[in-house]
Amino acid sequence: MWMTDPSAGDEFCTSKEVAPLVFPLVTLEDVRLANRVYRSREDWQGKITGHPVSVRLAWNSQPIQSALSFPLMFDEQPACLQLPSSLTQALGGALLEGIGAPARFRALLIEQALLTSIQPIEQSTGFAIRFAAGPVDIPHPIRLSFQVTLRDKTYPVMLDLSATTLGPLLPCLDQTFPASDLPLSQLRLPVTLCIGSQQVRLSELQGLQPGDVVMLRSNQGAWISVENRLRAPLAVVASGYQLQTGLVLTSVSKEWDMSDTSMHKTTAEDDPLGEVPVTLVCEAGRLELPLGEVKALSEGSILAFPDSTDEAVEITVNGRRLGRGTLIRIGEGLGVRITSLSTHG
Repeated sequence: MWMTDPSAGDEFCTSKEVAPLVFPLVTLEDVRLANRVYRSREDWQGKITGHPVSVRLAWNSQPIQSALSFPLMFDEQPACLQLPSSLTQALGGALLEGIGAPARFRALLIEQALLTSIQPIEQSTGFAIRFAAGPVDIPHPIRLSFQVTLRDKTYPVMLDLSATTLGPLLPCLDQTFPASDLPLSQLRLPVTLCIGSQQVRLSELQGLQPGDVVMLRSNQGAWISVENRLRAPLAVVASGYQLQTGLVLTSVSKEWDMSDTSMHKTTAEDDPLGEVPVTLVCEAGRLELPLGEVKALSEGSILAFPDSTDEAVEITVNGRRLGRGTLIRIGEGLGVRITSLSTHG
């Protein structure tokens, strides 16, 4: 690819060769494996070469400074372990002696030094793990990154291996580093008390004014809504509102009056968007509950919303605040008289 260099000016126009952008090849299976590995996990506490350590499985894209590479074989599958030289110095003892041994004995002595750490992995996965005497070639390697804490100092460790090797290792990883929930139990979610709703056309919504009355659907009852995504019907009890079911996903209502299409034909031709249906909801109260409490809501749970001194409600459309209104009786039904709109201050 060639491009003109505008900085050179018209008289001295030059061209520069630009290398094509090449992205690394990552297969869908590699992505799935990485997503299974890198989730919130507990640390492993144990010993390596007799030293108490804490090991965390944590993504690290930075290269290890002064890294020592240890070629491995999981049965016939190649892998490579990278440790910073400072960690091998801290572990010392037989590991350090193995690293400093003549080449023909080095792999055997390193394997012997780490034998107590290797054997549980072999027993869990069925792999025979051994240190290789020379470099290994790993096709499309996947990198596992660890943080090893020894004597209050943390060291990065990396293990490169193939998807063929990582797959059988996953149960061992899950056992060694159990999955843990993210600390979101105190994340607060709005829980809304809804009294009634109605579906209106966008053109009708745009024509609403303070003082107008909207008839609400009959026989709806009250319900709670969580972020306009989950809902559950309610019954009024002495101590508040009782859930009649557990929370379920909100379904898009298919109720839409198409009985008099001729009435709206001109409007649709002038402004097709005017026929788009939107849902108007009357909200009578709101709570903010921790995520843990919302997850615990089930049939029979009771919620106590703040008492309202009048029939005032918040009016929302598709989850967005539109204005305020007052509930009124219309025969046997229920309606809402609009008292203010956001576009009217």
